[in-house]
Amino acid sequence: MSETSDQASELYREYQEGGPDRLFEQAKSMLRTAVNADDMEAAALLGEMLFDDDQNTAIDFLEPAAESGNVRAMALLGLTLFDDYGEPEEALPWLEAAANLGNADAMVTLGNMAADNDQMGTAKTWFLAGIEAGAEDGEICLGLVLLEQDKIEEAEGWLLKAADKEDDSAKAALGNICADRNEPVKAKYWWDQIENLDDYLEQS
Repeated sequence: MSETSDQASELYREYQEGGPDRLFEQAKSMLRTAVNADDMEAAALLGEMLFDDDQNTAIDFLEPAAESGNVRAMALLGLTLFDDYGEPEEALPWLEAAANLGNADAMVTLGNMAADNDQMGTAKTWFLAGIEAGAEDGEICLGLVLLEQDKIEEAEGWLLKAADKEDDSAKAALGNICADRNEPVKAKYWWDQIENLDDYLEQS
């Protein structure tokens, strides 16, 4: 990582941990200056910072960074094209490139893409690869796909792992499994841990 990207990354981390908004703005300003000097690491980080709130602007930074070989940018660009723009064919080469270079998030996105196409065996393979590579959301994605296939016991094991990471979707799913088994006390145990339970029950 370049010195500018390293400094900006530290500011962004402090902002994410509850620091003032000025840290975000300061990091963003530093990175824009670096991007103007063709620093593609800065472009990748800036795209990541903008990713949740402004995908259109984020993609303007992620695309050149991905083309320069930045693996994180490849994964985020692929995710944006697939999830936000609904362009799986455009997303696939970027995701495969990132996954082949070891990016765990790209592996999970490829798993979701395969699941959307009812390629459950391929989806499971990618999810397991992502989990092994350290993806934060691999367990919940695999658990929910297995649940859709009515592989309840196998799904439950992965959902428990996701619940250990405080994933509310996993807790809601575990509550539903217990309710379906007529185990109301266990169902309540899981549901009581979710702050906005109605949001998850509406989705189930």
